[in-house]
Amino acid sequence: KYDAQTNIWTDVTDPPVGATFHNEHAFTIGHKGYFPDLFSIDFWEYDADLDLWTQKAPIPLSTSFGNPTFAIGDKGYLKIGASLLEYDPALDTWTTKAPFPGLFPNRPKGIHQNGYGYLIGGMNAAWIWCPEVWRYDPASDSWLQLQDFPGTTRRWATAVNVSGRVYY
Repeated sequence: KYDAQTNIWTDVTDPPVGATFHNEHAFTIGHKGYFPDLFSIDFWEYDADLDLWTQKAPIPLSTSFGNPTFAIGDKGYLKIGASLLEYDPALDTWTTKAPFPGLFPNRPKGIHQNGYGYLIGGMNAAWIWCPEVWRYDPASDSWLQLQDFPGTTRRWATAVNVSGRVYY
């Protein structure tokens, strides 16, 4: 755990024994982090206030590498292939949402901004990378393709939302 005010790192409780996480899978809601287990249906919550790991409702589909996530408000979203799943931590339930319509369903980068989820880039089964940008609207449960990313395509890109802007 990093405290930016004091510039100090502190050890926290290790993840459960056997849990395997991948860097592109986690999302945050409030003071809790949510971690799909790699190549499984296991799903874990880390409570930063209590320094406690808790196993949650299993994911309806098994995960693999390249399953992007984002959180909007009090819900988390996990894309597996063309499927989009919504996690509600208050009810500890998963709901299937509108399928992803893009041509490149694998390994896009997930990010949120202003009440929408975004998927940027991705690849197809032949490892061809693309610059597609898609916006998910949870209010209408729909996807909208936006202008392609103008730079070169990225492999395992990083995206962050800082002061209302997305950096990719």
